[in-house]
Amino acid sequence: MRAVLIALLLATSTAYAQDNAGVTEKGPTPQKAENRQADQSNSGTSQFSVPVRIVEDPQEAQRARDREDQSDKHDAEDLKAQNRAADAADRSATATEWQEYLAWWQLVLSGVGVVALVITIIYTVRATNAAVRSAESAEKAIADTREMSQRQLRAYAFVDQKRSVITLPKVGIMLGWTVRIGVIGQTPAYNMRGGVHFEVAARPLPAGFDFSNRPPVTETTMTMLPPGEDRYTFMCGGVICTQEDFDKLADGSRQLLMWGWVEYFDAFGVKRELDYAFATYGELLSRGMFFPIPDFQRAT
Repeated sequence: MRAVLIALLLATSTAYAQDNAGVTEKGPTPQKAENRQADQSNSGTSQFSVPVRIVEDPQEAQRARDREDQSDKHDAEDLKAQNRAADAADRSATATEWQEYLAWWQLVLSGVGVVALVITIIYTVRATNAAVRSAESAEKAIADTREMSQRQLRAYAFVDQKRSVITLPKVGIMLGWTVRIGVIGQTPAYNMRGGVHFEVAARPLPAGFDFSNRPPVTETTMTMLPPGEDRYTFMCGGVICTQEDFDKLADGSRQLLMWGWVEYFDAFGVKRELDYAFATYGELLSRGMFFPIPDFQRAT
């Protein structure tokens, strides 16, 4: 009976060792231990222990070692991969931080650039306005210089009375005058023409007396008149008055009016005009002299 139990135990151990090659030795399961104890109790024999040595198959041991080496190699490679992933993540985080840092700097520089651009636009507008004002000032200065030059060089016409003639026609007293027109300046007057009118009027002049009614054109002696004290053109005119008018002209209760106009072109092609009005009475009339009426003098 004892031999049977030993053989059974050896067979069981060998089978278990073959199924679990490369695994450390394990004790019997609780169920088998109980069965063994029951058998021993039934037989009435005392307990005993037999030393068992499990011999591992070399091929199975080599395969177990290969599997462990492969497992260790895989674990090492996994660890390296994890380390590389951690390093890559760290580098990525660092790169992200640098990108964020650079993005903030780009934003700041963009803001500074926008401010600088606005300031540049403002100063450009100011400079443009200043240039426009400078150009306008230069144009005005050129125009003023041109106008001043024209004023210095252009012809200015003036009217003067040369002589008077008093005759006694059958219809009354003829008062005639030769009107003298001269030019001052440094250039001639061209295409000169004008008109003159004489009229006996009350003294002082009635309110609303109108000198604006231009008399018709009176022929002049020349159409181009150079400047100079001895160069003149003439217009003749006069009026026939009664003895009563002549007496009142002599005592100053009436006055003799002479008014008219002159048109001409200066050397710069600008049309110029002169409106004039003169009066005489009393002693001036006997001397053949007129005096100007200031309110009715106009020249362009």
